[in-house]
Amino acid sequence: MQNDQQPGFTPTSPPTLPPTLPPTLPSPGHATYPPAPPYVPTVSSPPLPTPSSPPGRSGAGSIVRIGGVVLAILIIISIAAASLPASIVRARATAYPMPSVAITMPQSNGPVVLGTSVSFVAQVRAGNDLSFTWDFGDDSSAVGATVNHTYTDYGNGAYTVTLTATDPIGQQAASQLPVNVTPAAPTASFTATPDPNNPFAVQFDGTGSSGTQLSCIWDFGDGGTDNSGECQTEYEYQQLGTYTVTLTVQDIAQQTNTASQQVTVSIPKPVASFTPSVSGYCVSVDASASTGYQLTYNWDFGDGSTDSTGSSDDYYCYYSSGTFTITLTVTDAGGQSSRTSQTVSI
Repeated sequence: MQNDQQPGFTPTSPPTLPPTLPPTLPSPGHATYPPAPPYVPTVSSPPLPTPSSPPGRSGAGSIVRIGGVVLAILIIISIAAASLPASIVRARATAYPMPSVAITMPQSNGPVVLGTSVSFVAQVRAGNDLSFTWDFGDDSSAVGATVNHTYTDYGNGAYTVTLTATDPIGQQAASQLPVNVTPAAPTASFTATPDPNNPFAVQFDGTGSSGTQLSCIWDFGDGGTDNSGECQTEYEYQQLGTYTVTLTVQDIAQQTNTASQQVTVSIPKPVASFTPSVSGYCVSVDASASTGYQLTYNWDFGDGSTDSTGSSDDYYCYYSSGTFTITLTVTDAGGQSSRTSQTVSI
């Protein structure tokens, strides 16, 4: 008979089991012991046959099969590793979409008044867990979804507010809003004070006006003006009277305001007074006791003779004796006059 077993395989004979003994009954008068446990033979497993290549084949085939498995595993790992970042990106994109923001001003979209606090609010259109930074265009900044800011410098009247929003994975979005600023509306105000040395002159002071970088324009009510921009000035009127003076103030933003008041240019009325002194046919007169501003003196000696030289003292000689009435008229710089008379006997 042909042996179909592969070379190197040796069959093993089955183990021989001992015969089973019949149970022993105890003899009378002898002690009884428990029966011994049954004998269990130990069967040794034959060693596994070592596989060998069939005739005409070598062990390289097994190596190729193992290598193919390893290569397949490596390919699977590479594909998984390549798709991992894309999965993470998709997960991040789902959790943190690209942010989008806008700026709103709850109180108004009109000009912002200097010195007044204004609120800016970040309006989120897209994005999660955003942080916000603000640049107000005047070298100042802030953080937060809602911020307040006060502009104190007019500059050129225009600023750009920039909002930048950032999410936890570094994505950013920005929004800008132009903001126009304007000073508070100016208020014109002035005082008028007569010059103590010249009753025709009045000192005007408009520095009590309020506003930003004001210039002043004066109308003195008699046709005279002052367009120099100075808010303190003095003006001399040519005649006594009451005039309506108008001050117009203009600020840096060309905003204007006016104020008017009546100014009376007046001087006290003069009072004529003189003292005569007779000596023979001659008389001397002294009007230094007269009062008034820039007086001129006119004398009438009562015999048809007059003196209009304007002197406060005079000397006159009559050609005959008699009683004469001397009259003094004084006139001040404003045209106001006063008259007084006295009688002398020559």
